[in-house]
Amino acid sequence: MKAINDYVLIKAVKQAPKKVGGLLITDHTDTEGRYVNGEVVSISEGFEYVKDGDIVWYDRHAGHSITYDGDLYRVIRIRDIAMVDDC
Repeated sequence: MKAINDYVLIKAVKQAPKKVGGLLITDHTDTEGRYVNGEVVSISEGFEYVKDGDIVWYDRHAGHSITYDGDLYRVIRIRDIAMVDDC
């Protein structure tokens, strides 16, 4: 599976639930954050700042979801990536 044009294929990174004021906040209830992170599975050629395997933060409403071989991925455009995590 390979991304083409200016698309990026991302797999969500599972995050541990947060506690705020004694309440458990999960991925489904956290609507405060505009950006979510994920691991780049495939990116089109020609983009020097992002590569396969990078953890990126992108707009939660960007792109669309796709299921491939039973796994759920997010397909977004390169311009929807806000930052690359340098960890």
